[in-house]
Formats: sequence, structure tokens, C-alpha cells
Amino acid sequence: MIPATRLCQFSPAVNRGDAMSKQTVAIHHAAEAIGMEAALFEFGKGDEASVPIRLYTEYEPRPNDVIVLNYGGYRHYEEWVTRLPGRVYLYYHNVTPARFIERIEFPWKAALYLGRDSLSDLAHLGGLAASEYNRRELVRAGFRDVHVIPYILDFDAFSRAADTPAAAEIVMKYQQPGVVNWLHVGRIAPNKRIEDIIRAFYVYHTRINAGSHLFLVGSDKTLEPYSQPIRRWVDKLGIPHAVTFTGQVSDRNQVAGFYKLADLYVCMSEHEGFCIPLLEAMVHRVPIIAFRSTGVTYTMGDAGVLVDDKDPHMIAHVAHLLCDNVAYREEIIAGQLVQAEEWHPNRALQALYAWIETL
Repeated sequence: MIPATRLCQFSPAVNRGDAMSKQTVAIHHAAEAIGMEAALFEFGKGDEASVPIRLYTEYEPRPNDVIVLNYGGYRHYEEWVTRLPGRVYLYYHNVTPARFIERIEFPWKAALYLGRDSLSDLAHLGGLAASEYNRRELVRAGFRDVHVIPYILDFDAFSRAADTPAAAEIVMKYQQPGVVNWLHVGRIAPNKRIEDIIRAFYVYHTRINAGSHLFLVGSDKTLEPYSQPIRRWVDKLGIPHAVTFTGQVSDRNQVAGFYKLADLYVCMSEHEGFCIPLLEAMVHRVPIIAFRSTGVTYTMGDAGVLVDDKDPHMIAHVAHLLCDNVAYREEIIAGQLVQAEEWHPNRALQALYAWIETL
């Protein structure tokens, strides 16, 4: 039975490209698909235009509203939402620990510090989590009966994107005959440990395969105090010709082009709530080397190559095996495709609808 309620989501700003916004929109569409009324509200002006989105000041409460606060860091309006009438749930996308940005100027530093410190103060709300890792963090903060609603990701859209002219344009622009391409997709942020990827790539490029290239696809907006020294370091290493910082790529078809271009995906992140690019790499049949940490462990399961040590020589050697040994490469890809099914959108939708039934 469809509950006679309206699902109202509140987000900082709904933008194209970021995981929180994509999930917000996906949940909105999924609720409407079963005949449930849904509404989106944002606290700042985002650039998402595919669904109607209103400012939070336009919200008019109804008695049967179910309110979902999409949470990725503390801001002043969280208290406003928690005081609204109706049932309020906190959807935890995770908060990057502020220790990763202690030494750099970052405009949202306070939001990260308070984001974790305030979790226990919000434990009286209902709990929703994007992953098992996030669920456990909420439970440690005092939340009870937390529902895991994984990211609703359109696998078919991933595949279609790789066959678009925009994807082909990326391949045509960057592909060089015989060159092995490493890839990382995500913000150029301290928790991603981009420097560890570069260390391993430097060993691979200078000692194993000079015909190799590293693509770092992602924005460094507001994080220049971290990214600029890394760019200068790449110059000092003498490999600027072999490392491309693309900046923000919002067009998912273009992003798919980089996956199509890639021979290897490398993730050295030390903090992730889920890490959607890992799943994208799985679906695009790109073998993965990832550092075993936080949500990465749950997302990867037994798939890919998880490392507990960031020794650049070891990682470079594993990269060589994955790129040079066809049988080993296909074995890893096959395991990743099996793991990807754990995150199939049908399963995520089942989890969402199971929670809606409890309403």
C-alpha cells in the first residue's frame, strides 16, 4: 500500500555531479514512480534542473510529511529542519573527518568539525544510511534502527554513456597508441590521497613503463591549497607530460569516456562513505587497485585488488600485472562484475521501498 504521505527532502544545494545530489534526485523519482508525492528543497542554489527544486523558505508543512535531511556536514539550517513537525529522518552520506584539512584553508572546515561532533545530538531522529559503513557510524553515534538505502545507480546509463559521441571525443582526444592509462575520478581532496597515487604512478612510469599516463578527473574548487602544491610537485618530478588534471567534468558522458580510455583505476583514499567511482569502474570493466579503508572495504568486498600497504613499488608492480597479464586482468574484472551486482539499482530500490513501507 502506498502511504498517504509526502516525502520532503532537504539538501544543502542540489547540483549535477555530486553523489548526495544524485541520490536525492534518484529517491525523488523512485518515490514518484510508486505514486507517492515528493518534493525537493535546498538551502543554497544548485544547478540541477531535471526536477523541480524549491528553496527551503518555500516549504509549507503538512501533517503527514516525512522529512529527509541529506547530511554531509553540519550547517546552521540543520536545527531548523529538526524542529519541523512530522517525522524527520537524517540520511547520512558521511562526513569527511576534518583532520584531513587541518593544515589547509577550507571554507567548510567548521561544517566538517561540527558535522561529526553533532551526530550524537541528532540521534533522536530516524536514521538512513547510504552504506553499511555509514550505518555503523550512526549506530556508534546513538542512532537506533538505521535503514541502509544504497545509492540508486543506473548501470544501463553507465553503459549508454560510454557509447556517446562525447565519450568518443574524450577517447579520440587523449588516447595514444600503446600507452597504459591510469585513472582516478573524484575531487582533488586531501582524504583522497592523490599524492599516494602519484607516488605509485611515478615508480611505474619511470621504472616499468614510460609509455603510461595518469588522468586525475575531478574538481579542486575551494581545495587549491591542497591541489596546487601537488601540481608543482608533479612538475618537480619531471612528469607533467604524463599527468593530466582535467578539472571538473560534469558531463557524465565525458566521464564515461575516461573510463573507456582507462586500463587501470587506482584509489588510495583514506576516507569514503561509499565511493561511487569504484562501482563505475567495475561496470566499465576497468580493473581496480584500492587502499583498504573505511567505506571502500564494504563497496569492494572481495573484488579488485585491495592493498593494506601504500608502498609505491608494490602498487606499481601490481599495476604492471593487471595491465600486462591478460588472464589475471580478466579474472579481476570478472570478480568486480560479480561484486557490482551487490549494488544493482534494483536492490537499492528494494531497500528504499522497504523503508517506505514502514512509514
